[in-house]
Amino acid sequence: PTVFTPDGTDAGAFYFPVVTDSDFTAICAYKGSVYFFTGHEMYQIYGTVPSNYTAQKIHNVGCIGPDGLCELDGVLYFTDGTSLYAFSGGTPGAVSGALGNLGAQDACLCPGEEMLYLLCRQAQGDRLYTYRPKNSLYYREQTDGMLRLFSYRGRPAAAAGGVLVSLCGGMDAP
Repeated sequence: PTVFTPDGTDAGAFYFPVVTDSDFTAICAYKGSVYFFTGHEMYQIYGTVPSNYTAQKIHNVGCIGPDGLCELDGVLYFTDGTSLYAFSGGTPGAVSGALGNLGAQDACLCPGEEMLYLLCRQAQGDRLYTYRPKNSLYYREQTDGMLRLFSYRGRPAAAAGGVLVSLCGGMDAP
């Protein structure tokens, strides 16, 4: 097991040890709670003040890395590299369906308007998908050398070939 504690703390900081079988990969605030992930587990922090905070493993699915999760329309989406999951409380559900095993070595998620962008780094090359939760449809898009996905001025964007690429149009250059 790995016990995570900081090397030093600021006077106003706090910490509590968390024992896991592997390294942390991602953390987020969602619906008023803090969740953190390893590559194959999901944890929730419980408590009202630092002196009574505890972390509890709540699911046996994890997140591939810090860019592998995002929120869209009140739902937390994340990927472990194999599947894409949707979580709104309760148990995360796999939503990658017809895509099968994503086979991702790394992944980026970015919210768009009524859709989610998923960039998967795979051994056979990068793949970019859009997912529309309202009808559970996936589309494969051109990657055009994209390095990372991110939100810029509230819109999905990508860094590719030294330029900022809008994924939905209507974006001014920085």
